[in-house]
Amino acid sequence: MAFWSRDLLRSGGLHWLLEFSWGGQVFRFSEQTIRATATVLDGERQWLEGLVIGGPVADTVDPFSDAPEPRSMNITLHMPPGVDVPDLVSRGFGLGSATGRLMLWLEGTTEAMVLIDGVVRDPEYASKSEPVTFALEELPFDDQGLWPPAAAHVNATTWPNFGEGLSGEVYPWIFGIPPIDTATTGIFSSPGLVVNTSNHYLLIAGHPVEATSVKVRNFDDDSNGSYAVLEVADGSGRLCSYVDLDEVGPTVVYDEGAPYWIRWNNVATGGGLQGPDGTPFRGAGDHIVWWLERSTLRWDRGRVLALVPRLNAFRIDCAAVAAADARITPWVWIRTHILPLLPVSPRVGPEGLYFAWYEFDADRSLAVAILDTAAGMVERASAITYTPRDSVVNEVRLSYLLDAESDNYRKRLIVTGSADTAALETTAIRNGLCEQSDALYGRRVMEMSTDVVCDGDTAGRIALWKAQALALQHRLVTYTVPRDFAHLEPGNVVEITDAEVNLSAAVALVESMPWGPLESFDVVLRVLSSGREWAT
Repeated sequence: MAFWSRDLLRSGGLHWLLEFSWGGQVFRFSEQTIRATATVLDGERQWLEGLVIGGPVADTVDPFSDAPEPRSMNITLHMPPGVDVPDLVSRGFGLGSATGRLMLWLEGTTEAMVLIDGVVRDPEYASKSEPVTFALEELPFDDQGLWPPAAAHVNATTWPNFGEGLSGEVYPWIFGIPPIDTATTGIFSSPGLVVNTSNHYLLIAGHPVEATSVKVRNFDDDSNGSYAVLEVADGSGRLCSYVDLDEVGPTVVYDEGAPYWIRWNNVATGGGLQGPDGTPFRGAGDHIVWWLERSTLRWDRGRVLALVPRLNAFRIDCAAVAAADARITPWVWIRTHILPLLPVSPRVGPEGLYFAWYEFDADRSLAVAILDTAAGMVERASAITYTPRDSVVNEVRLSYLLDAESDNYRKRLIVTGSADTAALETTAIRNGLCEQSDALYGRRVMEMSTDVVCDGDTAGRIALWKAQALALQHRLVTYTVPRDFAHLEPGNVVEITDAEVNLSAAVALVESMPWGPLESFDVVLRVLSSGREWAT
């Protein structure tokens, strides 16, 4: 998603702008005194000369990382006349508490790109006539959110007659339809909590659910049976889902101190937390949005929502169960359980956190720009190198469908290029790119597991994109391009032609580029390997 078009980039100059908040004041600096109008600035503002920037802001992304490096910039400020830094510091306004917002403004437009919205690190100052120096660092993933809400746990207020040993236990949250199994003692994926010893109520979720029935198992004696799902408000007014163990018909033994486990039976009887349409949301995109809405992160709602339909092809079915003394940080949950499964990397843009989708199977039709050295404006600035050989993978073994009760995975899916593996493993899928990789490098295995995937289709999608991305080494090369190519961003698909190195309309991903008021800049490309250029 381009911030500026190529035509706009040709029409005006780029300028650094810094909002420096310190001592109850906001100081506005640029490299020269200018007046700038931009939507993000909430109108026209004057920016005073006095800003010295340590260079362009590097924008590099690792397509296999679950968190990019925080952006940082060394800055020197010459404070305006009348601002006595030593005096303000002596009156209690420490520079270490200052914050800043570094932007890049395109002259003649009303758009300024926020590159760093962060805190001051390692400030230095001397006399009032000398400049202040510091590093401005973005803290995009400092999530202070916690889930579930503090009151969503068992105590004397929420459940005066709760069972033995359950004080402080946090309510489970159910997403999708956790492990489906048709066996009598199938997969029980979430705990049940005895919250009413008088009426024998077993809490199964801290929220209303779509399920009309679930299966309950007493872990101690293995008695199990299906129960209707009911709703009741706890003592704090929170609507919860429960089953009545005294329901006529099922024969699960009631024991106040016994561990109980819940099985969310199948699609017909329903799953957990409901989406806006009344059905349990299972898509990874919807899942990410739900957690981000409960975080304290600054995130780009428009860009994230635009990616949701693609992300929803990956289904998430799980129970989120926090420890009694450690609730869940939303960003940690996303980073730990969701991002390793998806062909995306988190990025920080002008509006905050978003995700870049990596098209490892891209073709020329997806290119947002064409780079051609024959046109005279694009020059190769490096030799061609390769991604590490040690990163090559041609057999992906994914364990999924977690049995939370036994802490074991019930299923495994394998994508491989090995004939031996395919002959031995009934769940193995032969893949042509992996076969080619196996012939070139020998068998190279990646083993991974997931606690939040239960269906084979999603497991297959995960293993296949990993194989597509890692089966062969990709080539890395740097090109110098003019300023109007600043409409690109890491993750974009481009087409590159360079006759000197036999690249002809090759498909590549933008790996790295700088941001700044530059007339030209270097962009690092990952030239994708499709297998056609590798001889075996």
